[in-house]
Amino acid sequence: MTREEHLKFCSICKKRQMDIQRGVVCSLTNEYADFEEKCIDFEVDEDAAVKELVKQQKLQKEVRRTGGKLTGSNWFLWIGILSIVNIVLGFVSNIQFVFGLGVTQLIQGITLATGTEILGVVLSLVISAFYIWTYYLAARKEQLWAYATGWVIYFLDALIFLVLLTQVFDFSIIWSLLLHAILLVVLYSSNPLVKSNTWQSIKTFEWTHESIAYVVYGGMVLLIQICSLIFVGMLSLQN
Repeated sequence: MTREEHLKFCSICKKRQMDIQRGVVCSLTNEYADFEEKCIDFEVDEDAAVKELVKQQKLQKEVRRTGGKLTGSNWFLWIGILSIVNIVLGFVSNIQFVFGLGVTQLIQGITLATGTEILGVVLSLVISAFYIWTYYLAARKEQLWAYATGWVIYFLDALIFLVLLTQVFDFSIIWSLLLHAILLVVLYSSNPLVKSNTWQSIKTFEWTHESIAYVVYGGMVLLIQICSLIFVGMLSLQN
């Protein structure tokens, strides 16, 4: 049995014990559970069982209401589409709106100054497409790791506007930063699976296939963005 399967029993067992470093452990052995299929020392904690049942019922109700989809996933689609619109407008008429991404606006600004606008558009479109792909993985494939990765990457994008604001005080940057903050809160609060996570689940994090996918996917996207910024930065230095 996996750690997650063990916790279904351990979290409602009277013999459970919370370790601040490791999460839920057995009070008899002070170790993680290692039983297969059934624990001979299991003794149900009725209060904990009722709370867990209520939580599961709420989660199932939310899943039925949303058709099983992560409820905030559509926002990633809109982020990607509006970013692409912003990229096209910036290339055609040099107009930027608040719904754009910080990293794409930064890339376009540098490539515009170096006369490599086409390269900037291509790199920006690739980065924007990541959000549309995240929508597909989260909404269509119901992959929580993709949803979480999208949230983290969007949070890092908000930090770009925050850094820019420390260098140049501009109301357009403030509005973009505010929009990012609002969407980050909406993305977090609209996902019942994220809301159900607790400090306990964070403490009992395991390197499953899903968590590895989360790290690889997020690392790949970050690498693309960092390499894009480095590349256009080198072009600006050469010019």
